[in-house]
Amino acid sequence: IKTEINESLRVIIENCDGEITDEEDISIWVLNNTDVAIENKQQYIEVLSTKIIHIDSITNGQLWKPLLDEGVVVCSAENILNYFINAGKKYDDSLINFINDNSDDFQFDEQHISQFDEDVVKKFLDETVKCNQLETNCYKLIVSSLKYHYISFSFENIDKEKLTVLLLGRKIKMNSKNLEFMRETYPDSVITFIESQATEYIEDAVDEDTFNFEELIKVLNADVDISIKLRLLNYTTKPISISRESYQEEIVLHILKNNFQSSDLKYIIHEYGSFSNDIKIAIVAITEENKILMVKQFRAGPRVLTIEIPAGKFDRKESPELCGIRELKEETGEVE
Repeated sequence: IKTEINESLRVIIENCDGEITDEEDISIWVLNNTDVAIENKQQYIEVLSTKIIHIDSITNGQLWKPLLDEGVVVCSAENILNYFINAGKKYDDSLINFINDNSDDFQFDEQHISQFDEDVVKKFLDETVKCNQLETNCYKLIVSSLKYHYISFSFENIDKEKLTVLLLGRKIKMNSKNLEFMRETYPDSVITFIESQATEYIEDAVDEDTFNFEELIKVLNADVDISIKLRLLNYTTKPISISRESYQEEIVLHILKNNFQSSDLKYIIHEYGSFSNDIKIAIVAITEENKILMVKQFRAGPRVLTIEIPAGKFDRKESPELCGIRELKEETGEVE
């Protein structure tokens, strides 16, 4: 066989019923044998069922692509990175398909990454981040295993599902530069970015120059600690409506005292009974101009002049909303 290796290999391939189960050391010997023609090696790979544990045990890098295409290499971090380097430090279709074909039991062991140069690993992360063709679970395993994050992130056209993996994995550092990039490039994912790093958002990314009012409104409904929401509210006195929102009580109190929207007055009157006492107190202290609205009344019983909240009798023929507006107009003249 050794003296007529090419003819012998041809005969073996023709009579193997589509499968060769050589031991790994035999397969490596065949594929590394310089006397075997490259086309015979490729045909051998097509029928080989033996898994090559270490792809770099095959000395001819031209054979790595068919080895991946036929799935006769163990799917490991070491093999993936070695192939990545051999392919010019980029993903090609063979590498993408190889990873995706092993998605059900894909593992990416970070212990085998340390043997590679840091610049190579960072380049591999960059290319992985941009690779929308990877199955999401494989994508997540790879990027989470690489212990790097982006102080400055500038990759465009990343699928939302992949971007969410990066954000929840805190791979993109929260700072003013990255926040601005996300606002411009991925506006639909900004809140996810904020929720994943809310403390860093309020501490490192937002100031008077970078504060965004529309973003604030979204954050008020986001999964963010209330203390951060209140700190964010301190950046503005612009009116904010509470009529169609389910804000936390502390948020509502702050808005009523500092961001009251006059068009909410009808809503507040109508829903007054449903509010907590703290909110009721805040409501009665507010006019459209954020002034305390009180009236002087002479009370015959105690025979004293009192200062009171405007009030009156409720006529059941009218709605509570109209009743409140009518009484406020009659007693204060402040409602049109």
